[in-house]
Amino acid sequence: MIGALGILVAIGGFLFLWAMLSYHTMNKIKHQLDEIKENMEQLSQTNDVASIEQLKIYQKRYSAKKYDYNEMVNEMPSKMVAMVFKLKPVS
Repeated sequence: MIGALGILVAIGGFLFLWAMLSYHTMNKIKHQLDEIKENMEQLSQTNDVASIEQLKIYQKRYSAKKYDYNEMVNEMPSKMVAMVFKLKPVS
């Protein structure tokens, strides 16, 4: 009986750690998206050739991060964590 209880505690601990890691990863990507978006807004105000190239790089990074985030939020099993913490896809 104690062995079965130990197994259940181990499984519960694993699920808790997995959920927290997923949540941390999604929050980290969301923070990076916000940071890239701010940089894009700052660069869009200048008309310098170098800043236009940098803006293109930021746009590519933004679309890649956005895809990763939306994929995590919309696909199982991370979708369960997203539903619990009320995380929405980025449009």
